[in-house]
Amino acid sequence: AVWGTFWLAFMINLAHGHRYTMMYGVGLPLMAYTALLACLPRRRWLTGLALLAAFGAFIYSQVTVRALLTNADTNRATYTDDYNRIAGRIDGEGRNVLVNVSDGECVIEDDYCFVLGFYLQDQYLTKDIAAADYVVTRLPYYHADPVFLPPDTDDELLLLTQPVTPENQHAYLFDVSAGERRPLPDEVGVMNRFGDALTLQSWSLRDDVQVQPCQRVRVESWWLAERRLDANYSMQIAMVDNSGNGVATANSDLTLLPTAVWVPEMFHIDARYVTVPCDVAAGEYALVMSVYDPGAEASLIVSAADGSPQSDFLYLTTLFVSE
Repeated sequence: AVWGTFWLAFMINLAHGHRYTMMYGVGLPLMAYTALLACLPRRRWLTGLALLAAFGAFIYSQVTVRALLTNADTNRATYTDDYNRIAGRIDGEGRNVLVNVSDGECVIEDDYCFVLGFYLQDQYLTKDIAAADYVVTRLPYYHADPVFLPPDTDDELLLLTQPVTPENQHAYLFDVSAGERRPLPDEVGVMNRFGDALTLQSWSLRDDVQVQPCQRVRVESWWLAERRLDANYSMQIAMVDNSGNGVATANSDLTLLPTAVWVPEMFHIDARYVTVPCDVAAGEYALVMSVYDPGAEASLIVSAADGSPQSDFLYLTTLFVSE
């Protein structure tokens, strides 16, 4: 038993992280249950209870593993559909494609990030936006160098907001030639404070407040950090009904550059879409904004420019959904 346990532990260590050889570890729970049953020869009801518990644990593990694998397979199928669609939408062969889909993490857990090279086949990958014909990114917008603007500058950001593959879910394709130039707004200043160092300088709704079901509503906002931020914040823009229930959200990192590496006193732009649900009822819906730390799972308190507190979200405007 001792040598058997040693061998099984050795095999588990050898196979750690390899999903196809984890079966070598099945002997340990079997040995544990055998030893438990050997200790209960005179109490048959305990033996039956132990067997029942073991059976229940086995069924629970199988259901859990099946759910995880089903979810992973669904994500991989969507990922494959997105990338097949991207490869099919690129015009011609030998195009230069800038890829920024992961920010250090793969789109699909446990899969390799370089898999895009397989889908692109005869295209070239580039790290230079100036040489790129297309951009593939994980958010439905992208802005290229410079990633921020200093105050009192005449520079502009190249902002890509119209994906060639708007129906994608994990990765989006942009045509660089369709980019829009964004200078600093004519009037920038502290509109609202989020927490004690993050400020909203300006925001704009790039569509009319009169919207239709299934329509994508674009919101752009300019941000500035008064000092170094200690977290990578995310932002949510939500469409809320009169009962306070969210009917649609756009939830992702605040800008493409992690906020923890922002340069203080520089202006950063965020652009995102909120999609009006196709089955939403006609009526009025508030559009609200909140910023939060995903690690702390708490929204930053929003205050007015003078510092007076308001709440954990900011009301932007009202959308009017037509029938």
